[in-house]
Amino acid sequence: MIRCWLFFVVTLGAVGTLGCAAERTVDVEVDEKIELQDKSVARLIELFHDDRNANSRPHIIYALGELRASSAVGLLLSNLKCGQDDSKKRLPPYGPEPAGTALAKIGIPAVKPILKDLAKGVDEASMRILCNVLIDIYDARLARIVLQQEAEKATGKSAMNLKECVGIIDGYLEMQKSRRTTTDAASGEATVSRSPGVAAHGNGDAPDAENGPRGDAANGRKGKEQGLK
Repeated sequence: MIRCWLFFVVTLGAVGTLGCAAERTVDVEVDEKIELQDKSVARLIELFHDDRNANSRPHIIYALGELRASSAVGLLLSNLKCGQDDSKKRLPPYGPEPAGTALAKIGIPAVKPILKDLAKGVDEASMRILCNVLIDIYDARLARIVLQQEAEKATGKSAMNLKECVGIIDGYLEMQKSRRTTTDAASGEATVSRSPGVAAHGNGDAPDAENGPRGDAANGRKGKEQGLK
């Protein structure tokens, strides 16, 4: 009986050891992946600063966004207009504003630095790009709340700069409301023409697929730019 008990304890200990070993193996693999990504980000930043890669900078910015490289937020904010493309041709995967797209993909870690830059003051074009980014990260209404709260905490010129951003997003929200009203009216007329005597009804809650407050990096952002210009 004692031998059976000892065998059970030893076996249980061995299983526990194997479990711990497997767990440590996974932990090591995760650490290696993180280290590899950190090295990749560092290398991309190094490549960005090399003047020989000037033509590749938009694609480097795109890669930093895909990696959700929070350590690159400062670089992206300093190169906000790098690779901008206002043409009507088919856009590359990083859209018309590569840095803005990358910041939106990085998400929440980019918010504080963005708010800091907006409070400090940037040119109008940069302000609109950063407002677009905040809309991508949150949505227009929540982005407005965040900016309003920051404006209330700020003083002097910083408060004025942030309130200007609130005004930009207010204009965007008003444009969206107007578009939904127009779409609802058109839908109602179509319903009446197809079904006489049936009450028309809009679809005010349906998202604006092209220009909604949130969209994909290339198409949604381009739609918002039209509203924030």
